[in-house]
Amino acid sequence: MKRRKKYIKFTDKSHAVNGVVSTILGSISIIFMLALVMFSYMYKGEAGIYIGSIGLMAFIIALVGLGKGIKSFQERERYYLFSKIGSILNAIIITLWIAIYVIGTWYL
Repeated sequence: MKRRKKYIKFTDKSHAVNGVVSTILGSISIIFMLALVMFSYMYKGEAGIYIGSIGLMAFIIALVGLGKGIKSFQERERYYLFSKIGSILNAIIITLWIAIYVIGTWYL
């Protein structure tokens, strides 16, 4: 049986900082989204303007996260795993927030 040589790759690459920040901001926004949906359900849709303002803040956090995620692809000699995760996560969250706002305007 032939043995394979195991090659060890030494590199000084690290993850893109803005990519990690983007993923964290996306996680915060999705936590806010889940909490606000829960509060809105508990109050039967009458949660009030404070809950709505927290939702708007979470939407802005997702926008900033998407911007950071896209900007992180400009960093050289980095791993882009968190950049991809953060960008996709924030894009999905922004789409969900826009859907929530549009559906909310239909029932006014």
